Amino acid sequence: MKKTCVVIGDPINHTLSPLIHTAGYRELGIDDKYEYLAKKVSAQEVEKFVREARKQKLRGISCTIPNKEVVIPHLDEIDETAQKIGAVNSVVNQSGVLHGYNTDWIGAMKALSSKAELKNKDVAVLGAGGTAKALIFGLKQAGARVVIYNRSFDKAKALSVQFGCEFRSLKEMTDFSKTDIICNATPVGLKDPNRSPVPENLILPRHIVLDAVYSPYMTKLLSDAEKKGARIIHGTEMLIEQAYAQFKLFTGRDAPKEAMKNALLKALK
Repeated sequence: MKKTCVVIGDPINHTLSPLIHTAGYRELGIDDKYEYLAKKVSAQEVEKFVREARKQKLRGISCTIPNKEVVIPHLDEIDETAQKIGAVNSVVNQSGVLHGYNTDWIGAMKALSSKAELKNKDVAVLGAGGTAKALIFGLKQAGARVVIYNRSFDKAKALSVQFGCEFRSLKEMTDFSKTDIICNATPVGLKDPNRSPVPENLILPRHIVLDAVYSPYMTKLLSDAEKKGARIIHGTEMLIEQAYAQFKLFTGRDAPKEAMKNALLKALK
């Protein structure tokens, strides 16, 4: 009987996680032992889904928008790093005990550090959800200075207290001349590919711009940034790096990185 892993989110049609992980299973010759599925699960349905997951003895659950925070109360144990972040994107069933982990921050930091030294950099993070928390945690660990921008002022303020950084309303996003890196951790661009969370005139050639949204591959934010001569980081770079770490959690095996990345690139073409 196969061990089943499921990615849950709403929306979910855009997810490439099943494709990436299945490519890894095939490469290691364990596709007869593991399967990776996708299921649309809203935040309100998470509690019910976790109950069913226990009954079905699912091996792993991958949480995407909007479930990275709401899943936490329904788990048995939370990894220390995931506790500090306040978000879980990977749940592992270990003999009936559900353990929560966060691999998003690993993916984010590997993607960002491949483009720049992060220590003492000024970084704007847009959003205050699970992805934003992972980014902020990793950036603070790396010694960056972070300013949070979010539509909900109260949420931004709460995160600023949690991580010890500045916060502002999205309405105050008027000048990025002193900013080195811009990170979008909102779903803007996923729901409407013609929208960007950052006005084009604020993007400068000196900026590095990361968009956690990976579908479409070239979001409007990244397209605008590229036109301005800024260096860009696609959401797929963060996605694949976190997937390698998640693969190890779910299977206990090192991820076959080349096979997984090739499957992702093929799908994007």
